[in-house]
Amino acid sequence: MQNPLPKMNRINPPMTAGQRRTWLALEEQKRRRLRAAIGSAPSLTITLVGSVINIVQVGPDQGIAIAIQRSDAGNFGEYVDGDKAFGATSWDLSGENPGYYRICFEAEDGRAIAPFSNVIQFALSAPAILLVSDGHGHLTWTLNFTSAYGQINIYKSADGVTWPSDAYDGWDLASGSRDCSGDPGWFRICICDANGVDVLPYSNAVYSDGL
Repeated sequence: MQNPLPKMNRINPPMTAGQRRTWLALEEQKRRRLRAAIGSAPSLTITLVGSVINIVQVGPDQGIAIAIQRSDAGNFGEYVDGDKAFGATSWDLSGENPGYYRICFEAEDGRAIAPFSNVIQFALSAPAILLVSDGHGHLTWTLNFTSAYGQINIYKSADGVTWPSDAYDGWDLASGSRDCSGDPGWFRICICDANGVDVLPYSNAVYSDGL
């Protein structure tokens, strides 16, 4: 007596070659529709480097432009604060107010269109002067802010801790450099007003070997 067919085969008999081809074609259609649906869903992602927002867009454009929204506390309204052409990959916040920012799309009436990006917090950098020395007293400096004054005071310290009240030298801010070689010690600078009074902040301190 022959063994009966396995129970599974009696309930679900094997497909014929034609049935299998039809089934495979239907499954491939489902997969294509799923891939198309996923591919068509737009998304916006942003990162902040310094004052520049870097934008990554996936999917098609929406509305009339890429837009930005700003909020003091992270509670965004329905309207956008600015826009850029489609394809923009960055947004410089220099000169903008601190707060919370996100990217979206813009409708013709100025309203925001989802999807919204993640939210970043933009804070103004504290005023700072970066002083650099080549080790021999050749000083150069850069500022991350714009000064209303055009002069600096240069200070010299024997140990980099105790600083005199009188400036070692004065110089023109816009020159960006000053040769203080030949005198060993630590140096720092700050802006001064028309009367020579210090306007903070002071720069970092740098060393010169006096050569």
